[in-house]
Amino acid sequence: MSSIYPIYEQRHFSGIQSSIYIGDDLIDEALSVEYQVSQRKTPIYGYASQLFDVVAPGPVIVQGSLTVNYIEAGYLWVVLNRYKKLTKVLSVVQELSGHSPNTISAILTSQLSGMGVSVQDLALGNVSNIQRSDFIATLARTASKDASTFQAQMDLMEAEIWGSRTNELDNQARRADDNDFDDVEIYVVHGDLSDPNAPSTARRISGVHFLSCAQQVTPDGEPQIEQYSFLARNVH
Repeated sequence: MSSIYPIYEQRHFSGIQSSIYIGDDLIDEALSVEYQVSQRKTPIYGYASQLFDVVAPGPVIVQGSLTVNYIEAGYLWVVLNRYKKLTKVLSVVQELSGHSPNTISAILTSQLSGMGVSVQDLALGNVSNIQRSDFIATLARTASKDASTFQAQMDLMEAEIWGSRTNELDNQARRADDNDFDDVEIYVVHGDLSDPNAPSTARRISGVHFLSCAQQVTPDGEPQIEQYSFLARNVH
């Protein structure tokens, strides 16, 4: 046993033990996240009361910011884009259950046609093993009901994987405050969740809407950073 007295209490957390995720994506360039939950309560006074008698609940809002190292233009945009595309893929999986082959084919054609790189993410392994396995198993189970449906699905996925569509990535503004990225989730994880013996906990910021991006360039030799402000629905 080490004779060195522990500097920190084991049940306490420091910033170096914390990780920030958007969905299942680790934001490895994140420096900090800060937020404040507030509720605009209204005090109610009775007749001739000097002190309020009761407080009425009011609207709740979460306001905060996410700060990341600046490593490339649109770094956070790439993360948010993947999050939304993966969400669409998973919605297809849920929608497939219990449908006929013709309906399945129509759903896939409709949903995959707007996914862009999301199918490429599946093919390249840029999703978790569980999500990829669930998608493949569902696709195989439903496609086995009809050969023509299977062929149509494979043609569609091959077109997505090999890039038959024009990639307009360089023509996009790459703004994190795009309305397409509204309503994402940020997870702030403290400690090591993979170790059942280590203290750990997490907070979920739901319904996140990014509002702005700020950057200041100064000749001081320090790494450049970007700060994204956001509002959210709640913190859990």
